[in-house]
Amino acid sequence: FSKIQSENCFHGRESPGSKELKRVYLNILPNSAFGCPTHDLHGFSYQGPPYPNAYALVDRLREQTPEELRYLITDLFEEITLFENKTVEAVAEKQADGKYLVRLTVECEKKKADAKGVEEVVPMNDFLEIGAYAKPESGKRYGKLLHRERVQLVGGKHELEFVVDELPYQAGIDPRNLLIDLVPADNLKKVTLR
Repeated sequence: FSKIQSENCFHGRESPGSKELKRVYLNILPNSAFGCPTHDLHGFSYQGPPYPNAYALVDRLREQTPEELRYLITDLFEEITLFENKTVEAVAEKQADGKYLVRLTVECEKKKADAKGVEEVVPMNDFLEIGAYAKPESGKRYGKLLHRERVQLVGGKHELEFVVDELPYQAGIDPRNLLIDLVPADNLKKVTLR
């Protein structure tokens, strides 16, 4: 997303809409034929009526999205999709080579809400990030990113593991808060050394 900002493709502060576009950029665009989400929309520049609208953007994004990720277009632009992701436990064990094996226990759930706010749990088979951070410097919220990977998860409880080069301070699911999560504060947990 910092690439988008530096290329001035979008302007403004982080809002729910920009959070959605960030997720599109991180999940869809690396797999598509263009690097900036407005690339394919330049044909609409300086045109007279009828003017493009959000539907045109969604249609273009859908065309450029690989089949296995098209659910994101529906989740992000057409329905109210919420997540309840939680890191239950984060444990690290020092290995013989000096690296650390990190084991996460996470729970995830996907919900859809209607126009009145009534939520319903729906099946989940989504790509989510897991990751770990080093201890933050004084006054900082997060430390250096030690690990980040995308994993495909169904709803429920999962045991995941990965290796990092140094002792992590925090680890968890959706560490960058890309998803609209009802309680984002429980995504990361302080790592316990065993």
